[in-house]
Order: sequence, then structure tokens, then C-alpha cells
Amino acid sequence: MIFSEDSRVKIPCILHLVRLGYRYLSLKDATWDEETNIFPALFSEAIARINPELGTGDLTRLLADVKPLLDNEDLGKAFFDRLTERSGIRLIDFENFDNNSFHIVTELTCKNGDDEFRPDIALLINGMPLAFIEVKKPSNREGVLAERNRIITRSRNPKFRRFITGKARPTARSTNTTCPSPTTIARSSNWRRCSGLSLPISTWPNSRPRAAYP
Repeated sequence: MIFSEDSRVKIPCILHLVRLGYRYLSLKDATWDEETNIFPALFSEAIARINPELGTGDLTRLLADVKPLLDNEDLGKAFFDRLTERSGIRLIDFENFDNNSFHIVTELTCKNGDDEFRPDIALLINGMPLAFIEVKKPSNREGVLAERNRIITRSRNPKFRRFITGKARPTARSTNTTCPSPTTIARSSNWRRCSGLSLPISTWPNSRPRAAYP
């Protein structure tokens, strides 16, 4: 058997995320907004479940209102504040966490003009990509450091602001690390745009919430 980053880290990380409650989503037949990488169908379905009083037009306007927050020059504060609101129209249900949806996608291109990058794994909560993970073999120290430097460079690129705003950016380095759970990602107080932070997944708490909805 050939050992690679896919077999040693990426696939085990995906399997662990599935055990935590995420659902793998193939990009082959999926549709998403390439300007923000938000998946409108997943977003609308989850938000309607969390806020049943909203109509189709309300959901469309809400998605349009969220997009500008991703380009704010405020270290992601406006987006984070909107994401964590617990009154009014909610983007995440913190009271009944089973109302939220959790998905994994791989190689989701983040593109703005001629600039682009593709994280190994992106985590979606209610159709919004709120974290991405870069995988490296545990013995590849230079590769981990190089990836950290690339993340720092991307974080400083204003064209990538909308893709990095408020997102957690851990780096998976071995098969026995702990991937961030849905609860950890949604409740993290460490979301900052342009921070260039790259944390080993093992630094995240090991909780295991249950996601009832795909």
C-alpha cells in the first residue's frame, strides 16, 4: 500500500469528521456561490428550519445581507457577531444544535480574479464554510511549516478576505489528531480574519455532538 497524505491524514480525518456528525458532500453535482463559497440550498434549508417564520424571499435577502459582511475590514467582527446572534433571525441554532447541518467538502476552490487556492478540506455549517483544514504527513515537518507560511500569505491577500473572514484554519498532521467538532467550530471565540493562524487539530477539544440533519 502506498502511503500518502491522502491515505495517512486526509481520508482518516474525513472519516473522523463523519463520526463526529459531518456528512461528506461531493462537489460533482453540488451548486455553490463562487464569490463566497456559500452553498445556497444548504443555507436556505437550514435557516428555514431554524427560523420557520421566514419565507423564500426572506431567505434570499438574508443571504444577500450576509455576503457584504465577508468583505469588511474589521478582522471578521461583523460576520462573527452576525453568526453568533441568538435573537432575531439566527444563522446557527445554539439552543437546539440538531437543527443545524454539517458537511465536509474537499478541494473547494477559493477564487477571486486570478488569485485562488484550494484547501484540502472545508467544513460547512448550514451551508457556510466556517473552517478549512490542510493535511500533511506527520513526518513532513518542512511541509507543515511551508503550509503555515502559505496560509499567512493568503490571509494577508485582500482578495481572499471573503474566504478567510472568521474561519478556523487548523492543520492536520497525523492520523491520531482530533478534528474540530461542529460544536467547537460554531462556538469558537478565536475566529479572526487575516490572523494567519494555523493550529494542529489536536489542540481542539474532543467533543462529539450529534447532527440529526444531513
